[in-house]
Amino acid sequence: MLKNHLYCSKRFVPKYKDENGHFVRGQHEAIISEELYYEVQDVLDGRARVYRPKIETIDEYPLRGFFLCPKYSKKTYCQ
Repeated sequence: MLKNHLYCSKRFVPKYKDENGHFVRGQHEAIISEELYYEVQDVLDGRARVYRPKIETIDEYPLRGFFLCPKYSKKTYCQ
């Protein structure tokens, strides 16, 4: 159901004679925006943005993980 192009007002016109198949804009109003449709397709296909896991902080070091290490130029936990 979530792969249906009709939600963003797109209709597939199949190949006919020497023309290739392609999508055209439908006459009806889109239920969702085309951008949202393609974002959902990325999530379904496993191409979604990877979110960093939340860092649990220790009360003694509340800013740990938010600054770059001057020695390694990474968000490492140097001491």
